[in-house]
Amino acid sequence: LHMGKTMKEDLTVVVKYIEQLYPPEFNVFSTYAELYHNYFASQAKKNAESHLEDKDIYLLLSWVHSIYLKYMRKDPVLAKELEKVKLGSLLPSSLSKELEKKYLDSEEVRIR
Repeated sequence: LHMGKTMKEDLTVVVKYIEQLYPPEFNVFSTYAELYHNYFASQAKKNAESHLEDKDIYLLLSWVHSIYLKYMRKDPVLAKELEKVKLGSLLPSSLSKELEKKYLDSEEVRIR
């Protein structure tokens, strides 16, 4: 969550102050957003492949599927810019489904 907050703050600075210093063809915002996204994706994958407790799986999946881009898209400064950038998912679909299954199986056992 801290990394996401930092990304949001940094991208806001890029939109407000840095992007205007470069010609449009430099795609400054896209470059920053893609670099952050690639870093987050590598960290999310690394975390997903480690041994996670159920609550950690839940938090990771919540971050990947709900919080990550929605959090930034609610920001009026970033929303318009993020629409132009195709960032994709933080986790490969197969890994995400594997984590979902593991979490749901564990919850089913716990509830029984």
